Amino acid sequence: PRQAAMELDARALHVFFSSETGTARGAAYRAFREARRAGWTCGAPAPLDACPAAALATQARVALFVVATTGVGEPPSDMQSFWELLRRADLPRDSLSGLRYAVFGLGDSGYALYNAAARRLDARLAQLGASRLLPAGLGDARHKAGGHDAALDRWLPRLWGALDVSGALPARTGRHAHLAPQAAIQAAAAEGKADAPMVLVDVVDGV
Repeated sequence: PRQAAMELDARALHVFFSSETGTARGAAYRAFREARRAGWTCGAPAPLDACPAAALATQARVALFVVATTGVGEPPSDMQSFWELLRRADLPRDSLSGLRYAVFGLGDSGYALYNAAARRLDARLAQLGASRLLPAGLGDARHKAGGHDAALDRWLPRLWGALDVSGALPARTGRHAHLAPQAAIQAAAAEGKADAPMVLVDVVDGV
């Protein structure tokens, strides 16, 4: 059957999520809004199974993966095809050498395999040659002061700082681009705007 294929843009931050109940999707959209407010071009979040692995290897320069863990350490249903492909033993160890990435996981520390899907994805991306922007963030549903958001609140500013220093994307644009990323995000949010450039993700028929 023919499937829709996403085209990636080397000038943009690409945000992918894997979510069973919608919580990881919400976190991905929060990151998307903040990236745009900071002044980066950012593609609209998409489920991981919509991510074209070949394009991730050849077109994308920076990607953020927001991944929930379900059941007994299992990935959600909307990343299983992507994960099966990424686990192939015949993939060259430098398959993703041109990619810089970050992973944020959403889990529940009451389970033995806490945030297993995010941890495994983070490790596998590194095995395939991709470069971490910063250590994976791990959100815990049982955190008494905000659940997953408690970790996300601390982790996202670190991500924006690491991305800014990396130079992996074109310079930020917009009226607040002269500010540090977190200050730009706060200034744009105070104005009620998220008006940095947005990538329109083209969907084309593929085999």
